[in-house]
Amino acid sequence: MLPRRASFTSQPEPGAARVKGGRVFDSTAIHANELLAAGLHGMLTNPAERWFSLKLTGGGDQDGADVTRWLEEVERRMQSVFSSPTSRFAPAIHELYLDLGAFGTAAMFVGERLGEAGHVAPGGILFRTYHLAEIYPSEGAFGQVDTVYRRFSWSARQMVERWGQERVSEAVQRAVSANPEKTFEVVHGVFPRRERTGAPGTWKPWASVYVEAASHHVLEDGGFDDFPYLVPRWAKVPGERFGRSPAWTMLPDIKMLNAMSKTVIKAAQKVVDPPLLVADDGVIQPVTTVPGGLNYGGVDPGGRQLIQPLTTGARIDIGLDMMEQRRGAIRDAFFAALMQTPESPQRTATQVLQETEERMRLMSPVLGRLQSELLGPLVRRVFNLLKTAGQLPAPPLSVLGRRLDVDYVSPIVRAQRASEMLGVTRTFEAVVPFAQMEPGVWDIFDLEALARRAADVNGVPAATLRSEAEVARRRAEREAEAVQAADALAQRAGAPGGGAEIPGAALPPGLVGLMGGLPNVG
Repeated sequence: MLPRRASFTSQPEPGAARVKGGRVFDSTAIHANELLAAGLHGMLTNPAERWFSLKLTGGGDQDGADVTRWLEEVERRMQSVFSSPTSRFAPAIHELYLDLGAFGTAAMFVGERLGEAGHVAPGGILFRTYHLAEIYPSEGAFGQVDTVYRRFSWSARQMVERWGQERVSEAVQRAVSANPEKTFEVVHGVFPRRERTGAPGTWKPWASVYVEAASHHVLEDGGFDDFPYLVPRWAKVPGERFGRSPAWTMLPDIKMLNAMSKTVIKAAQKVVDPPLLVADDGVIQPVTTVPGGLNYGGVDPGGRQLIQPLTTGARIDIGLDMMEQRRGAIRDAFFAALMQTPESPQRTATQVLQETEERMRLMSPVLGRLQSELLGPLVRRVFNLLKTAGQLPAPPLSVLGRRLDVDYVSPIVRAQRASEMLGVTRTFEAVVPFAQMEPGVWDIFDLEALARRAADVNGVPAATLRSEAEVARRRAEREAEAVQAADALAQRAGAPGGGAEIPGAALPPGLVGLMGGLPNVG
């Protein structure tokens, strides 16, 4: 499924072939996994598009423009981290999706960019997706991954650059001078800290310990304020720590397609370059099968051909049809149809919404797990890192003490929520005939609330929408301006030569304005 990651049981030399000769004859599954990863990357966490928004619990419509501007500014700064080339979020999240589709489990580390001797260097946050062969996760009591051990190899030079000459073991210090590229195994453990040990600076909720595997020499004993690893699972069986992917489901079909491709290739070779039937005494020299080759003694004195092709009668077309059926099943398992827009001309907007909602409904179970184990922890981790670094704007006083939640507005989420607008569209289509007979039927709909809901479903930024208080103020201003204009018109109508005065008691200003626009009364 992912040949370049095929190093779970052995460590090949750098640059060596990752797939041993003759094992893969069909790349349908490999391409389907790449298409799934690209689709999730573009529709779920596209750095070039707004895929999440922040909201505060409580307060509601009482929040003013200062809260809205603060939330928008925080989102903008977080989005700049995801889109920054130095953070390497785009390649890291794409590798994560590839692992997720192939193996069912992936691991990403979200931390600060470090410089020499482990000091925090300028440049902000760095995203790294690690090989699943290095990761050993463990779950807590509630099924969330809260412990990760990573076993990897680093050269002596890399270890000195990371921790400094004085913090590595004597073996590493000797290797730096004799053979800087000699590798040593290192284990990094991140787990909940049960007790406060070590320096006061390490008293954080999550312990972070680096140890040389061979000598048990502790390289670093630190900690994190929140869990830095993201370990999403595609689907999980109760009692298991690792997830299962679409490749697990379709593994029989993938292997069968591979075997069928190998057989069909052999059959095609026999048709294009068939085996030969040669009489045991009809040819003097070995048979030459190269193009233009000459064979002597190919015809006996009686005129019978002594060399002729052996026709096997293989039905390659049947093999190709069966292979295409397997390919279709594999593509469906990897949601290939969901990642591409179907080509069907002359579709109405309602049909497009319905088709999109039906296709994206199949992604709901996977999307729910990804939001819980990937997207939510990802946004929370980046927010906390920026807050700790002092790179977020000062919040308004009304924000203090309130909970900050994440609302996902990526294209795939909006497509799943399209059913809401589909119901509105269908309702309006059904009401139109009744409205022609009774226009007052539209009064049962709160069109302003529908407009706000449509903006929310389609992911319109909150900063571009006016609050209800602002809308009420603007309407009051328009009404006041209309009354003033009507009064001015009425005064001009009652001026000398401007028309006759209406007898009777004084009328309200709005009604005077309305009457002033009518013909003069004699």
